[in-house]
Amino acid sequence: RLGEARDLLGQSAAHVLTPLVQAEVDLDDGELAGALSGAQRYLRSLAGGQPIESAAALEVLVTVRVRLGQLPEAREAHELLAAIAHAVPTDALGAAERCAAGRIALAEEQPDSAATAFEDAIVRYLRSAMPFETAQARLELARALGQQGRDAAALEQARAARTAFQGLGAARAARRAATLVGRLGGRSEVGLRGGMTRREVEVLVLVAQGLSNRQIAERLVVSEHTVHRHVANIFARLGVSSRAAAVAIASSRGLLS
Repeated sequence: RLGEARDLLGQSAAHVLTPLVQAEVDLDDGELAGALSGAQRYLRSLAGGQPIESAAALEVLVTVRVRLGQLPEAREAHELLAAIAHAVPTDALGAAERCAAGRIALAEEQPDSAATAFEDAIVRYLRSAMPFETAQARLELARALGQQGRDAAALEQARAARTAFQGLGAARAARRAATLVGRLGGRSEVGLRGGMTRREVEVLVLVAQGLSNRQIAERLVVSEHTVHRHVANIFARLGVSSRAAAVAIASSRGLLS
């Protein structure tokens, strides 16, 4: 709801935090020049004091600089953020620093370092009860895992981020996550399905909804014998002997989303 956000910012132009929030809105809207200007303006308003209050702007600066390909400047902003996180060792600041480090590592094509940084950030964001930031870190982790060629693990993280964004009502972020899910899914869906066919996954989803074989047959317009065969194949592929166990494993792998 960026239009509403901009209207509210226009009503609070004199507030000390307005340049920072403007920078975050511009960043989310892809207006990198505006985001850079707002973050710098906010930092100037601090006149070199209040280092803790500068952390959020430094976070924005790292992301903007990375997207602009200005890695030396990104590293400089990260060093300042890391110093704050070291001086004030809260989980929230530590998570922000780890995400910043991960974004730089991704830009430098160091996916191993990036994945480690994002995994650390997720743990800290979870401890801080920050679901939106956790989902953002998961999406970044998905990108790092994708660079490593770990497509199934990347898809799992991207799906988790998409689900979290949807639950929070963050439509734009959810669409970004869905785009990554689609891209990763094209590369890794077969592996993630554990060898199951698309029809078997479709049957499994209906099993999870509590439908009997007869009801599934009616829904899919096939014979009950065919459904029975699909269910038997599902059990064999997942190494289970009950519908409940099959649903539990499928849920853990994100097959039901």
